[in-house]
Amino acid sequence: MPNIAAHIIEELRCFFAKQDIQVRSIPGGMVNTSHCVYVDQQTYFLKQFASASSIPIKREQAFEHQAKVAELGLAPRPLYLANNNDFQLDTWVTVDALPARMSTLNEKCERLAEVLAHLHQLPFTGLSLNLRDDWAFYLADNHQQLSAVEQAELEGLLAYFDSECRAETALCHNDLAFAHIMQCSPPLLIDWEYSAMSSPYFDVAASITINQLNTEQGALVIKHYAQQRGLDELWVHEKVLNMLAIVHKTNELWAKSMGDLAQNSQFLFEK
Repeated sequence: MPNIAAHIIEELRCFFAKQDIQVRSIPGGMVNTSHCVYVDQQTYFLKQFASASSIPIKREQAFEHQAKVAELGLAPRPLYLANNNDFQLDTWVTVDALPARMSTLNEKCERLAEVLAHLHQLPFTGLSLNLRDDWAFYLADNHQQLSAVEQAELEGLLAYFDSECRAETALCHNDLAFAHIMQCSPPLLIDWEYSAMSSPYFDVAASITINQLNTEQGALVIKHYAQQRGLDELWVHEKVLNMLAIVHKTNELWAKSMGDLAQNSQFLFEK
């Protein structure tokens, strides 16, 4: 067996009512760990979460949220959440991700924009992103003390984020790396851990950040996204530029909170 806790194997045996459970670790992930689970010639995906004290995610709510998204065909169906919320079991995705199927970065940027535009125009209601609470969590977790200037900066960013969410909210992935987009149509996406109802422009900014796109590549995503939604490109560009500051602040607070775990990862949103 790979490096996976014995109680997880026992819990899987109870869930499947089978003794023969095979598990193989999947490389990658700076915070969580991923595994293939094999039962009766069927394959499942298991994500073992980092400590609940390190990330402000309510696992039961996130599980229910992903289940609703899966009903639209956009996400793998979540099958089981562990008794102590330390792992989740999903259906296995058999199609390839973008990096294995697309030759140029520009193609990937255009596909990213198309997927974001599709996602943000779907009729959906669900879990809302409470960025204020998330930032407070990161600050408290690291006992970070802010100066009056720093506090005013955070309040200004949060006020802008809240106003944008009041103006427009959509189903957002908030972790849309190229590797999380499967090469199929309609789109199928994985790793919905950070998904919530939020400003679509925050989602675009987060996607540009996690994929480490430069200014020209980010502009291509914005251009194609605006075209897909029938919006003015300069207007979208301004919205995303403002949200980039909020995404970068979120990553900064997260990195200080995570300490050693963040040393090998540049971004909050896992690749």
